[in-house]
Amino acid sequence: MGNIIAFLVRHHKFFIFVLLEAICFSLVVSYNKKQSNAFFGVSHELSGRLDQGFSNLYAYFHLNQINRDLQAENAALRAKMNNAILLDTGKTKNIADTSIHQRYTFVPANIINNSVTNRNNYITLDAGSRQGITKSLGVVSTNGIVGVTREVSPHFTSILSILHKDFAVSAEITENKEIGTVSWDGENPEVMIMRDIPLHIHIRKGMHIVTSANSNLFPKGTPIGVIDRFIIKQADAFYTIYVKLGTDMRNLRTVYVVNNLVKQEQEKVEPKPDAR
Repeated sequence: MGNIIAFLVRHHKFFIFVLLEAICFSLVVSYNKKQSNAFFGVSHELSGRLDQGFSNLYAYFHLNQINRDLQAENAALRAKMNNAILLDTGKTKNIADTSIHQRYTFVPANIINNSVTNRNNYITLDAGSRQGITKSLGVVSTNGIVGVTREVSPHFTSILSILHKDFAVSAEITENKEIGTVSWDGENPEVMIMRDIPLHIHIRKGMHIVTSANSNLFPKGTPIGVIDRFIIKQADAFYTIYVKLGTDMRNLRTVYVVNNLVKQEQEKVEPKPDAR
């Protein structure tokens, strides 16, 4: 305490000078409109910048929570899309009765491991059975299909990537509704192959490829990609169509696991289902 008093006594002239300067500044600002406006303008600017800085700092340290909140919101919005609901229409005595049932729900998850350079590629998620994920569920990104769940533990899930020799999905060309099968040939991780489209069907570069109604893992109309090019092999009755993927498989960060709520019911009446 004695040191503090000695310091104040030793530098009392400086502190008196600062106090007087502050009083003078206050009088100038209080009784001069021009200086007052200038002071409060600068004060508000500095205050705004400080608030923005603290806000950015807070957001930076809470990015994970913000990301989880956005994923949950996106999952809820996806569940409200037209291709995620099931319409039941029954007619009794010529009176139409239509009910809306939830067909798909979506579980957000982050990718913690991903391969694209192998012939058979897998992805690992940071969510598992505790989040309601089970085996054989479709997985999508904001831009298109990603794969199918395989092994599931309480906290993690392994996905068979679309870049895998065993993956195939029933797909259609949006512009003409022609249905074929899309799979990967093990070469370019940005391109998949669509087959079973007859040569008499007119196709062109840029046509959109989406999942068809034959898929019980993905909602009908889920994006896959666009036609990049196509070839006709000798003695073949079908096109070989190269589809540019909408999903950048190399840079995936977040995905949504698709739960088809009527999948088991559908499989009961389809003892030998075709391609996914």
